[in-house]
Amino acid sequence: MELIVITATALTGFLALTMVFFYLGQKTYPGFGQWTLGGCFMALGFLMIVLRGVFPTSLVIVIQNVLFPLAAVFYLGGMRSFLGLEKMSPGWYVFPTVNLLFAGFSGYFPDSAAWRTVSVSLTFSVPHLFTAALVLRDYAKTRAIFSAVLGTEMVFASAVITSWAIYSFTVPNFHVLAVTTVHLGFYIALMALQVVITVSFIMLNVERLNRELLSAQNSLKFSEEKYSKAFHGTPESITISRMADGKIVEANDAFSSLTGYSKAEALGSTTIILNLWEDELERDKVISLLRDKKTIRGREVRFRVKSGKILDCLFSGETIVLGEEIHILSVVRDITNRKRAEEERENLRAQLLQSQKMEAVGTLAAGIAHDFNNMLQVILGYADLLLLGKKQGDPGHEQLQKIIKTSEDARDLVQKIRVFSRKADIQPNPLDLNKNVNEVVSLLTSALPKTVRIQIHPDKDLARINADHGLMNQMVMNLAINAGEAMPDGGTLTIETENVLLDKAFCHRNPGLEPGPHVLLSISDTGKGIARENLGRLFEPFYSTKTRDYHKGTGLGLPVVQGIVEAHKGHIEVNSEVGRGATLKVYIPAIETGQFSKTHAEFCSPAKGSETILVVEDDERVRSLGKEILEQFGYRILTAEDGQEALELYKREIDDISLVIMDIIMPRMDGKQCLQQILRINPDVKVLISSGVVEKDLVKDVVSIGAKGSIMKPFDVNSLLQSVRAVLDAD
Repeated sequence: MELIVITATALTGFLALTMVFFYLGQKTYPGFGQWTLGGCFMALGFLMIVLRGVFPTSLVIVIQNVLFPLAAVFYLGGMRSFLGLEKMSPGWYVFPTVNLLFAGFSGYFPDSAAWRTVSVSLTFSVPHLFTAALVLRDYAKTRAIFSAVLGTEMVFASAVITSWAIYSFTVPNFHVLAVTTVHLGFYIALMALQVVITVSFIMLNVERLNRELLSAQNSLKFSEEKYSKAFHGTPESITISRMADGKIVEANDAFSSLTGYSKAEALGSTTIILNLWEDELERDKVISLLRDKKTIRGREVRFRVKSGKILDCLFSGETIVLGEEIHILSVVRDITNRKRAEEERENLRAQLLQSQKMEAVGTLAAGIAHDFNNMLQVILGYADLLLLGKKQGDPGHEQLQKIIKTSEDARDLVQKIRVFSRKADIQPNPLDLNKNVNEVVSLLTSALPKTVRIQIHPDKDLARINADHGLMNQMVMNLAINAGEAMPDGGTLTIETENVLLDKAFCHRNPGLEPGPHVLLSISDTGKGIARENLGRLFEPFYSTKTRDYHKGTGLGLPVVQGIVEAHKGHIEVNSEVGRGATLKVYIPAIETGQFSKTHAEFCSPAKGSETILVVEDDERVRSLGKEILEQFGYRILTAEDGQEALELYKREIDDISLVIMDIIMPRMDGKQCLQQILRINPDVKVLISSGVVEKDLVKDVVSIGAKGSIMKPFDVNSLLQSVRAVLDAD
């Protein structure tokens, strides 16, 4: 008997110790908390059996009727938590409550101990059976042999308890059963089963922990592999650095490719030591933003790589905690090529817009020049007529000379407008630009202030260019005077020439140029320079960065230069910074060295005639002027205001008309159409084209149809008479 008591006590103690283990592991293993309470209640119930002789039998029975069913319910709740099922319904706690009430009620009946035994056995067995059903049903989920063992033990424990209840009814004088060996044997068997159940549950949790640990290790390994591949395989430069001291603790391969620094050079160093930031103030701003906002996305910064090259980059970063220290995760993308492409695209777009704007202004200027030429023709023509009968000292002679001089100045201004509109007459010949520079410099010494020093650096082997001599002089003069005006307090004007070879890349950035040999003219000053926002407007007509002064020019200097350059298929560019002067570079295509063509200007005295001339001109003032000049020198004059009237008049007077002087641009029927119709009537007709238009190709086209010559307005009396006589006297 003592051995049985000792055994029961030992098992009770072991069961209590396992409950302590369960309690300590409740944070690790789900369900341990509830299982611990169930085990404690079970151990306490067994202890009450051992101490039955110490406490009153009725009290022991009441406590057992509460503890054993309650322990079974907590066992069931712990298993549900372990399997990840929903929490147990509170209705299960009805079992121990009902059993307690039944135990108290049955105390008034004889042989009530047997009834109490039946009730405690049933309320203890039912939760055990449900626990066994849960374990066996979720065997696939628990995935361990202990689940099958645990379920079997639960079923067996329920059978033992139920057998004990049945046995209690077969024993007479049940109240003495508590002290019998058989009675204690049932308890010891049940206690042993509960110990085995507890051990199985522990083993099941250990197996599950090992499985989860292995899974966690595999997940960690997989995550590390993913991180390593993502970190080192991404094309973006990634670094991790400590915020406290800026030291780099990790860098990927893309960082080395971007910066040129190896991983060994980077680790333990800082971006300041590596001199990566072009502007260290920008780094301070980035660190400040990261401290405040914790993250930065797509900030444009500039980095200096190991070779010294400056890169445009997009910086993204955020703060992360590693080992209880704050670090900065930095991601850098090189956008240098994209930035350059965008700048180039924007530059080309700006050039296109500027070209379109200048083309529109040029068209307007050409129209103004055409109408203004007609006005000048009238002024200059009548002034010439009045001057023909006067000598030096005659009244009005000096005034007429001033009118003629002013008209000639106005004609030069019109020529500038025509050059600006890129439609001026150009007479290209092979020439040495060095000679043009020397000719202009000889004039500049008196035109520029003595405080401006002129330096010339010509290329002795300068290639020839095919250009208009007068326009080249005008171009050099305008650029030099413009540079001189930028140095009101004195300075140095430098003029250089050299041979250059332009490649495809340069020509691609500057539309209109063709790759190949070019002559470069550079004119530099040491003046105050030009603000960056004004550079794009330098070639706009009438725009100036200087105070407007009529005596210093018309504001067409640089636009005229641009017109001259583009008319010669060249290119002009400006480089300037405020306080560092400016340099204008002109590129003109070079040609093979050739012979210079010489032209001789001949002067002939005005010649008279008696022929009949048809003057076709839509401007009434010019038409009247031409009629008056020619009639004064003996010619018979017929007039028409457009091509249609001229054609009808020519048909009537075909036998008398010796010459037709015809404008090109006229209403109803223009000069070209009229000429074609007259040639059908008389293929030998003599026609002199008189035009104020600036489309040189159009004049050539009309002449090629069958006209005998051309004269451009505004012309003087002598030029008109010489041209008329030359056509009439030609075979």
